[in-house]
Amino acid sequence: MSNRALSKRRWHDRGGYLERVIAVLDAMPPELLYWVVEGINGLAEKNWKVDDLLKSVGTEKILALYKSRNKRRHYDGDPRLYKTINYFFLLPDSQQEELAHKSLQFVKIMAEFLANCNEHMMQPKRDELQRLVDLFILSGPEEVQNQIRRKHPEFKFTHEVVQDAETGMRIQITEKSES
Repeated sequence: MSNRALSKRRWHDRGGYLERVIAVLDAMPPELLYWVVEGINGLAEKNWKVDDLLKSVGTEKILALYKSRNKRRHYDGDPRLYKTINYFFLLPDSQQEELAHKSLQFVKIMAEFLANCNEHMMQPKRDELQRLVDLFILSGPEEVQNQIRRKHPEFKFTHEVVQDAETGMRIQITEKSES
């Protein structure tokens, strides 16, 4: 890779969970994005007090946030997603990865929840989706999946939320095969 290509890389293009969650959020349908970013933002505020971080970050990060208001990036037009990306930016690297990992788990669970609702011809209620977001913020992704399974035992998930030795986590959401 040339030096010029390296200099064009964005702060979140370094691999790992962070790069993957940004890509997933970018490709997410709006009906899922709304709930996922609510959960991510809430978790970032609860666990890392990101609003308070603004008072302690260096001038480089403050300048980058100020410049980001030019609204040239694909996510700048959506205030919730803009806030989510900036929350990731404010966190130290290890906390970015931790939040990204939990976010990917939550994305997988919510996507499969909505797919199951669709398959069972159920329209998810706004208050149920909000309860899942609140549970994610309070207790994490595993408890969200457990709650869905208790309330909707007929729902099928493609796989458990587990650690995978090679990729760290399997979040690929695939169509069910016609077997």
